[in-house]
Amino acid sequence: MKYRIVLLFDNSDKQKIIDLNKQINQGINPDIIFNSTCIPHITLASGYLKHDIETVNNVIQNSIYLLTTPILETTTLEYSDDGEWLFINVAKTNDLENFIVNLRQNLTSCFDMSERRKTHITIAKSKCLQNRNNLIKNLQIPKEINVSGVAIGVSGEYGTLVNIEKFFKIKTNKK
Repeated sequence: MKYRIVLLFDNSDKQKIIDLNKQINQGINPDIIFNSTCIPHITLASGYLKHDIETVNNVIQNSIYLLTTPILETTTLEYSDDGEWLFINVAKTNDLENFIVNLRQNLTSCFDMSERRKTHITIAKSKCLQNRNNLIKNLQIPKEINVSGVAIGVSGEYGTLVNIEKFFKIKTNKK
């Protein structure tokens, strides 16, 4: 079974991503529809367990302290090379990059990971995505996205997250 380790959005921003997905999917044949078994997220790592899930959970628990801010800046909308995927790119920050690098390094002994891609939020997937180009050009994407924590769950078709096995809340330095 393939797993994903992801950043999850707070409820408000999760709903914004779901709403963007609904707008784009209207009138086309979508491959991804966000719902209770297709959860919007930012993938940090995906792959197969080499050990039990508790070992991976311990690595996440011991790395999450490096993620000190729940606010991520978004940059641009981007299509995949084949035009079938639409992403919102997430700006690199030292905080986020240090967390991801540390997490992935510490997972190597217990998690057989796929290659890392640019940090992004998948918004839609469809062979008909180009038919929505005028709408997509005018979408209002959030300038920032708030994440509530890191989770591990089962990976579904097209890199979706179909459930959450364990959730780790981000503890910020705010008082």
